[in-house]
Amino acid sequence: MTRSFITIILLVAASLLSIFYIRSQWTQFSLLRTEVEKLNTISAELDEIIAKRDSLLSAVNTISKSDLDRLDQALPMGPRAADFLVTLEQVVLHHNLSIKRIDVSSLSNTVSPVGAQSASGSPMPGAIALAPKPQAKIAEFPITLTVTGSYESFKNFLRETESLLRITTMSDITFTAGEKSNTFDFTVRGKTYYQ
Repeated sequence: MTRSFITIILLVAASLLSIFYIRSQWTQFSLLRTEVEKLNTISAELDEIIAKRDSLLSAVNTISKSDLDRLDQALPMGPRAADFLVTLEQVVLHHNLSIKRIDVSSLSNTVSPVGAQSASGSPMPGAIALAPKPQAKIAEFPITLTVTGSYESFKNFLRETESLLRITTMSDITFTAGEKSNTFDFTVRGKTYYQ
């Protein structure tokens, strides 16, 4: 009887120890299962982001070199003052105007953000570094131009300046009578933009 009693006590003690041990392990297992579900959700979101990034990259890669060059000419990186002044001079000469004066004001401060640039490389779970990149800014390059010529020539000059590939804004037009009849001195204040 004592032997069966000791056996029963040992079985009950072993059962109680295993229940307490199993309960703590079960709790730990439940926590791990919850974390795995969260990681699976994050992994699915990352896969979706990677797929979107890949489709955007393929869309960007379909843009032709000539279109990219046109975009660079419209809003170049850096002021590229010399290029702009040469283009402006060609337009002036094309319309039989003569340049009297060109004033290039100091470059202005930032106007507005363009957008963050995308990071390269594939994000990998466990090695994610998503630091924000600085945003490119659009800045103004102001210019004041004084030309001499006829009204028709000046009007055609403005029309062509309006259709330049590089984004250009002309404003504050003033004029005075020129030295010859039917000629005027036109002063135009304008600006172009760059990143």
